[in-house]
Amino acid sequence: VISGFENPYDFFYASNETSAFPYPNVMLWILALPRLLASPFMGLDYQDVSYAHIFVYRLPMLVADIIIFLIFIRWFKTKQNKVLLYYWCSPILFYISYVHGQLDVLPIMLLFIFLYFLFLEKWYWAFAFLGLAISAKTAMAVVFPFALVYIVVKKIDIKEVLALISIPLATFLVINSNYLLSPGFINLVLKTKEQMKIFDF
Repeated sequence: VISGFENPYDFFYASNETSAFPYPNVMLWILALPRLLASPFMGLDYQDVSYAHIFVYRLPMLVADIIIFLIFIRWFKTKQNKVLLYYWCSPILFYISYVHGQLDVLPIMLLFIFLYFLFLEKWYWAFAFLGLAISAKTAMAVVFPFALVYIVVKKIDIKEVLALISIPLATFLVINSNYLLSPGFINLVLKTKEQMKIFDF
């Protein structure tokens, strides 16, 4: 936001900050939007971390938690109080997202939307959201083989299976096309130690 939407991956890679932001474009956009909207009220130093910055960066996590909660409510219609207690009132969830500041709830939200459409057998919507989840955190690709087994078991036509499995890949390539071949993106996102563990698995 501060740089005028220049390539942040190349910036941090050139600065030798190789663990600065190991996430693809969807995560970048989700976090940049509230920062952009709040930019008139915030400083221009990207290293400045005030309470206002922390609040702005937690807003997408709150939205993600609400969406996941609503999906649980749809799945467990007769157990809404338990969903509220076990999910929304979980101290682990609260600490991870709002104290420690882990971003994992954002790709997990996209993964839950994928599952929501998958179980409704809205295949194309489901696999588009799987592509978005992978475009928020590449480690979400670990779900792909399980999704493939699921649709094969459902006895979907082979041509449709081929179309469906191409959707997450196409989504990832299109969404990340502006940075995909840059050295920063390759090294900060695709070649991190954590990502290699997933691909090894």
